Amino acid sequence: MAACVVDVWASMARYSRRWTLGELSRQTVGLAVGAVLGFSSGWSMAVPPQTEVAGAEHLPPVRTAAAQGKAHPYRFLQADCGTTEALAFIVAPTAVSREDRTATVVWAARVVLEQCPREGASIFLMADGSDVATNRDMSARILLAGGSYFPKGCGFSGAACDGVIWQLEATDQVISAREVEISRLWAANQYKEEFRNEQGDLDRARLKTFIADQLKTTPDQIRQTVVLGLRPMPAPVE
Repeated sequence: MAACVVDVWASMARYSRRWTLGELSRQTVGLAVGAVLGFSSGWSMAVPPQTEVAGAEHLPPVRTAAAQGKAHPYRFLQADCGTTEALAFIVAPTAVSREDRTATVVWAARVVLEQCPREGASIFLMADGSDVATNRDMSARILLAGGSYFPKGCGFSGAACDGVIWQLEATDQVISAREVEISRLWAANQYKEEFRNEQGDLDRARLKTFIADQLKTTPDQIRQTVVLGLRPMPAPVE
């Protein structure tokens, strides 16, 4: 199987299919959302980056027609209120099952919309919780769960009222500390000139050798993580 990192922007397009950027290219979406998330715009939520959200373990279970999950403590990596939609990336190391990861995303979405009253919010639960000051490329991090929340059932525009309130997806795959470190080093170095060939393309062999040296292993052990079993999850029973 070919190795890859789950494409956060492609996943975002699935969750937010009614978003005005949904029909644009991956590059355009990445640039636009990256500009929104850039720290130059400032933190627009009351809770600052890297702050643990206390008490999540005491929240009521999130029940669905099929099962129930328990929200776990989480912290924000990046977030922005936006104009009509809020967007946030979180980590929750103790959430392992699909149901618990989904429940954590659900509660994070509710918290975000309490801070930023918008038409909807998209939340992405990542495996890599490294400092965003040194690794701001969220699209290279490993996605474990995510979803969009539209309280009015009218999408981000507030006009496409089809009654869809939740769009959720999660995997129960356990990501090792080594996989996270490889992902972090890959993201931090993939655009550096020293790892680009004469055509400007990524020299994967050179980057793998560099990462292997950093981790004191061999290049054949350096693989980008394949996330399996990322599947749609049922909506909460409100």
